[in-house]
Order: sequence, then structure tokens, then C-alpha cells
Amino acid sequence: LTDGSITPKFLGTNGIAPILHEGHSGQDTGYFLGSSSPFWDGTKVNLQNYMSTNSNFGGTNTIDVVFIQLGINDLKYNADPQTPINNLKTLVGKILDPTFGYPSAKIIISQTPYVCADRTGWVTAFAGGNDSNYENYIQTMVTYAGLIQTNFHENVTYPNVYVAPNFLYVDRYYGYPYVTHPSSSRTSGKTLTEFTDSVHPDTGGYYQAADSYYSRMRSLI
Repeated sequence: LTDGSITPKFLGTNGIAPILHEGHSGQDTGYFLGSSSPFWDGTKVNLQNYMSTNSNFGGTNTIDVVFIQLGINDLKYNADPQTPINNLKTLVGKILDPTFGYPSAKIIISQTPYVCADRTGWVTAFAGGNDSNYENYIQTMVTYAGLIQTNFHENVTYPNVYVAPNFLYVDRYYGYPYVTHPSSSRTSGKTLTEFTDSVHPDTGGYYQAADSYYSRMRSLI
């Protein structure tokens, strides 16, 4: 994990030390702004309080880089993509708040990898067996990626906010989990490939997303 003179310290209340994070499965952007947010101090989002009350952070009182990848859970039922954009603007403002946040932190927002190119995994793992909104979901996520670019690329809304084009890095076919099995008991040697999840990348796909984050981060620090 050491890169030249940089040895990262990961911060968060989830994960397994030393790889900690603040990812919360199934949550949307609004979750991080309300009373259930890990950043909530009882009355508001307060990053300074979050840092000081978590002893596993080892007394660290600075945030150099924040990675944000949110939006899929807002949009999986074709909600208005402007909603997570508005929430991200609010969250970014809280992180950079001069009193309760860290105004010198660099924030990298992901253009989220949005779906595998094959819909079989969508039906089995994400849509409850229903693929009727598959195409609409793809179009909504494409719109969302464009809004992220428009609203956050290179300090458009706030200083120190940047975009990582993760959706361009993750292979929409080979970056997602699949199984291969015989096409039938009567067709020896012929196989079919079936995707088991069209939303969450496999290990290789996550490595590709990490490449996007890493290259973006190293261009800044």
C-alpha cells in the first residue's frame, strides 16, 4: 500500500483494519445527510466531531482525500438523477465546511459504473426477477454520469472537487461476475456464459475502478 513516500491511512467505521471505509451497502445519498449518517453529531453533519470521536482513527485530525461513489441506490428505481446530485452538493459542502469540516480536503466523486452489458445478472441479482426497467436504468445512469461531470468537474461547484470516470474504466462485460456451464446435456462441448450480477463488479472490475480512483488521486497529491 506504500507508494513512494506516501503510506495511506484509511479512515472509516466499516471494513477490516487497516482497510477502513465509510461505505454502507444499500444506502442512498440522503442517508449520509440525516440522523442515521455516521457523520451525525446529534443535530447536524459534523466531520470534525466524526474524526474526534472515533478512537480507531488513532488521533488523526485531518482528511487529505475523500472518495465518494454514490447514486446507484438512488436511481435503481429510475428516480430523478438530479436528486442525488443535489444531495452530493450538500454533502460536499459539509465536508468542506470551514467550521465543522475540512476545507483543504480533496474530494473525488466517481462516475459510478452503472451496469453490465448483459441483463441476465440484472434480473437475478438486482431487479427481483424483473428486467422491465433495465434499459431505463442504463439511460438514467448515463444521464447521472453527465450531471456529475457538469456539476463537479475541476472545481465547478466547490474548490478541491474532482471527478473519477470509473464507468469508463470498468469493463461492462468482463468486469462483472459470471459462470460458465454446458448449454445442455445433449450438446457436448458447448457452453453458455451467464452473468450472476450485473450491478456489482467482480474482483477484476473493482480493481479497474480502483485504477481510476488511484490515477485521479495521484494527479492531485
